Amino acid sequence: MNFNITILGQAISFIIFVVIAMKFIWPPIIQSIELKQLNLKKSLKMQKDIKSSFKNSEILIKETINNAKCTAFKIIEEANINKHKILAEVELEAIKKRDLIISQAYFDIEVQRQKIYKKLKNEISDLSVSIAKKIIIDTLKTNEDISMISNLISN
Repeated sequence: MNFNITILGQAISFIIFVVIAMKFIWPPIIQSIELKQLNLKKSLKMQKDIKSSFKNSEILIKETINNAKCTAFKIIEEANINKHKILAEVELEAIKKRDLIISQAYFDIEVQRQKIYKKLKNEISDLSVSIAKKIIIDTLKTNEDISMISNLISN
């Protein structure tokens, strides 16, 4: 066999193979590669969108948490203000009740003092009259003097 014909035959076979491969095998491979590249680009774009959405979500979550903290702080401040108002009102009411109880106690003490004073005054006057009567009776010996004084006392 001739070496040139063999090389020529191999070259022709190779060229036919390349033409057939380029015509029938290469386009589906290229199409598959392009489809994979397109899918990869879409996936990368989706990944970027998800990252962006995630960052936006993180920002939104942080803002929501900060707003919740501010709202909670305001609620606590309002509660403290209301607490002080309520405490002041309760203290004022307690002071009023205390003053009322004290004034009622002073009034009751004064009433009791006046009752005791009146009772003591009556007892002293009864005792004075009783002592005076005994002294007068002991001093006056006659019945006539006693009857005259009894008439004067009764008038």
